[in-house]
Amino acid sequence: MINEQFRRSNMPKKVPYDINSFTKEGAYEVAMTVMYSSTTALKIKVNELLAVLQTKTNIDEKFFDCMLQAFDGVFEKRNIKSEETEEPATDVGVSVLMMSDPTNLTGKLKDSILLRESRGDARRFITSFDADKTIEFVNINLEEHQEINNKLKVLGKNFFDDFNQIVIGSTFILTSEAYNTLKLYEKQCFDKAKNIENPHLLIELHSRANKAIRLSCHYAALNHPKDFRILESDMEQATTTVEFCSKDYHKFISYESQAPDEVDKIITFLKSENNLGKEFKKGYFIKNYTKFAKRREQFRKEFEKILDMAKDVAIQDGYFLSIRPNSSNNSICCALTKLENNSLSYYVKPVDELIQNIEDSKLSKISNEPNNNYNNDLTNNTDNTDNDVIF
Repeated sequence: MINEQFRRSNMPKKVPYDINSFTKEGAYEVAMTVMYSSTTALKIKVNELLAVLQTKTNIDEKFFDCMLQAFDGVFEKRNIKSEETEEPATDVGVSVLMMSDPTNLTGKLKDSILLRESRGDARRFITSFDADKTIEFVNINLEEHQEINNKLKVLGKNFFDDFNQIVIGSTFILTSEAYNTLKLYEKQCFDKAKNIENPHLLIELHSRANKAIRLSCHYAALNHPKDFRILESDMEQATTTVEFCSKDYHKFISYESQAPDEVDKIITFLKSENNLGKEFKKGYFIKNYTKFAKRREQFRKEFEKILDMAKDVAIQDGYFLSIRPNSSNNSICCALTKLENNSLSYYVKPVDELIQNIEDSKLSKISNEPNNNYNNDLTNNTDNTDNDVIF
């Protein structure tokens, strides 16, 4: 039994071509295979990052935490008291590609992304952002299409020929010329950061030089696989690549999705001619959740918070969203009304009127108290300049 377990634990694991999720233990086992085989690397790919973050589980959270360590090529096994602590997998090649449609980059989801950026993603990942890109249709005939495919096949073959020449486990030395280019680029990044206050942009700018070092190793391995030096041209390629991919990072940080969220959708629905002034129950919104949100259960749980935000938005637009409890089924009802000429609803008291009511109430209480000196002061005082209200 012990021999069988030992044999199974030491069997080489099959490395998936694309990894989109893993546990800490699973990542450690695959990383150990990569470390000892020296023939491949981990390729992590997430096609819809925002969708994963929106519905993330505990496993997904650990998956993203593992990727922070993966930046240094390190994978650790979870420590269990009953087992002996094992050495981590180190020097593991890792390639990570995560992408998503920015349409849903709003609210809590955007806050989650920015939190991850501040906790380490901005220092480790090169973030490229192109939300305004328009796709144009190109009309080509079949012969032109086949010619393009043939050229791509030749380029692909040449590309893999270069890869096959790379010496596994090779170490590249940074030349003095490349170092000077790196320090010049680092100074340029620090100069840009002097006039920037956004903390996310500062973190990203200060990390660009470190990203350039890593990229320069890749370029050196591809440009001259037998010459184990990082040349000035390799570093220039690396810095150019980092700048090109990071040039729109500020747009990513300040991006506001134009897609209407739940609040805007509810306000738009209640503003329509047929619905203005009409009362709707919570059950209606939950039943027709596809008009207002993507996930029914999340929309149901956060409905009261969404209405509170909608109430503030409505006032800014010249409307009033009334919300009242529905005692019949322990729920709530809401209705939207137009504030004509900036007037408030009958049920909403202006601030000045509320203050006056409080003052009148206090004066009434004082005047009704027997043998009260304040009562005499109020009735006998002829100078109303300083004693209009007594608190």
